Amino acid sequence: GNPKCWEKLRKQAESSTPLDYDVVLCGGTLGIFIATALQLRGHAVCVIEAGKLLGREQEWNISMKELLELVELGVLTNADIDDVVK
Repeated sequence: GNPKCWEKLRKQAESSTPLDYDVVLCGGTLGIFIATALQLRGHAVCVIEAGKLLGREQEWNISMKELLELVELGVLTNADIDDVVK
């Protein structure tokens, strides 16, 4: 990486308040979906998103099989899926 960028990040880190999260996720539709589910379950969640977090109108890039795997892991419930997949 660029040494000047790293230097700037280190200086900002030194003068910033430490952050404490249970989980950090990359954004995108699926990342935001999972982050919301985890936050609703009481987890402190940080989402790293490339742009502004706005409403999303796009096709889902996840199959029902993949969603059900998240249910098996306890990240989502069937009710969560039913509420958002109409």
